[in-house]
Amino acid sequence: MQPDAFTSQERGTVRRDTTGFWAFCPKPLPQDYRTPQALASLLDEATGAVHRLGGVGRLLPNPHLLIGPHLRIEAVLSSRIEGTKTEVTQLLRVEAGEKPTPDEADDAREVRNYIVAMQHGIERIREGFPVSIRLFREMHERLLAGPGASTAYLGSCARARSGSAGTISPMRSSSHRRPTRWSGRCPT
Repeated sequence: MQPDAFTSQERGTVRRDTTGFWAFCPKPLPQDYRTPQALASLLDEATGAVHRLGGVGRLLPNPHLLIGPHLRIEAVLSSRIEGTKTEVTQLLRVEAGEKPTPDEADDAREVRNYIVAMQHGIERIREGFPVSIRLFREMHERLLAGPGASTAYLGSCARARSGSAGTISPMRSSSHRRPTRWSGRCPT
């Protein structure tokens, strides 16, 4: 964490915790919050739209037709965190059978694996399987599948924190980790 990056104290402050690590301490939430009428109206409209969408989904013989495009957009955007450069149009071309260029192949595979993992998770939950570490491990195996993927960590939980630009640092040496014995309160 770079404390200098937090120039405003409007939402909270950055302080050192009892173990010497930096922690962002948000201001307490207001005890009595009244939703402005304009926001309440927008929330009501949004809720109605979600209900209508749910109704349309029940009418479709294959509701995945409605979900599929949003899943692909989510896959592309979420994969960018890992540094992929695939665009939705490139992904659709690959799914339609077009062979990606060598530069695009790994990124397209990674985004495609994201979709396969999410579809697997959705299907398992539909079957009644609980949201659990086991399910996450199954999804993780699919996420990392393919040529060049290391099988050493398939389906395992992280032992290191992923940093920006793909760097990985062990959690013990991370200068921005949460203290081992976190009280849930920021230092005063």
